[in-house]
This record gives sequence, C-alpha cells and structure tokens, in this order.
Amino acid sequence: MIWKYRTEQDKEHVENYLKNNSLSFSFDERLPAFYIDDPDPERHYITYQYYYTTGRWGVMYNKRNKNRKHYMCRDIETLVNKYILKDQDEDE
Repeated sequence: MIWKYRTEQDKEHVENYLKNNSLSFSFDERLPAFYIDDPDPERHYITYQYYYTTGRWGVMYNKRNKNRKHYMCRDIETLVNKYILKDQDEDE
C-alpha cells in the first residue's frame, strides 16, 4: 500500500498550470504548499491547500483545516480537474 506519492512536479509547473486555468493562489515557502482559492465567488471562504511534492491536499474554511483531513492525488491536474473545477463544469 502506498501512503505517499511523489508527484515529480516542480513548483514552476504547478504555478503555470494554475495560471493557465485562471485560478488565484499563493505559495508558502516554509511548508512548501500552494493555497488555491475556490473559483466560485460565492464560496470565497474556501481554500485548497496543496503540497506539490507529495500530492497531499486539504480543504480549508476561512484559512483553517478544521477537520484536519488531508487527501492524496497524483498531480495538480487531477486536483484541479476532479475537485476544484468540478462544480463549475456541472453548472455550465
């Protein structure tokens, strides 16, 4: 059983992918983690925390992961297409 993935993606790849999908984000050098804002203006309080080296991510409400849950995905493409932009695709 695999507990931790190595995404083999670098910081620049993740930044470019998020910019190409018009997602606002910030980066914390200390962790290193990306904080990706939810694209829906009505859900402005939701942020996704993504560790680009391992694929670990969590949903944060008002900048807090109150459930302290983290999930795994293989790469940034999976996270964005399957979880972040999923709701937008259903609305169109």
